[in-house]
Order: sequence, then structure tokens, then C-alpha cells
Amino acid sequence: VIEANERRLFKRTFATEFGNPAFVELARAFGIAGFAVPSARELFPTLRQALDLGEPAIVAVPWDHRANQRMADPVDVGAPEGSGGPLIT
Repeated sequence: VIEANERRLFKRTFATEFGNPAFVELARAFGIAGFAVPSARELFPTLRQALDLGEPAIVAVPWDHRANQRMADPVDVGAPEGSGGPLIT
């Protein structure tokens, strides 16, 4: 959000690239189960494994944070479908 606002307001960013904590290790440090999703194919099996515990758990899902910026880009709602707006395919 910070990066998107800087791009929108100033057309540049400064010191806005943040890393994520190691969520699985963080969960374990607090005494709860932690799971990492190694691939898109493993998303639902990993979620099922976490839900089957019946107790709190963290499921770390990889996410390309550059997608946040693409979702914030303006969309030409008058453009033909599939013509390239970031959310129109």
C-alpha cells in the first residue's frame, strides 16, 4: 500500500520494499502449527492439513507482492475485454 501510494503521488518509490517474516517459524515460536505452501498445487492439501488440526495454525502462502501494484493500476473500463487492463483478461 505504501509503495502504491508513492507511485501514484510521486511517480517513484523510496525504501518501500519489505520482506516477510518466516511465518512458519513465527507460528512455532508461539506454540502453534505452521505450514508452508510449496506450490499452487499444494494449496488445498496444505489448508486441509491445517484445518484438520482443529486448532489455530498459520499457513504461509507465497505471494508476488508486485501484484498489489498491478491491482492498484487504473483500469480502462471502456477497453474491449482482454485488451490489457491489469484486472481485465
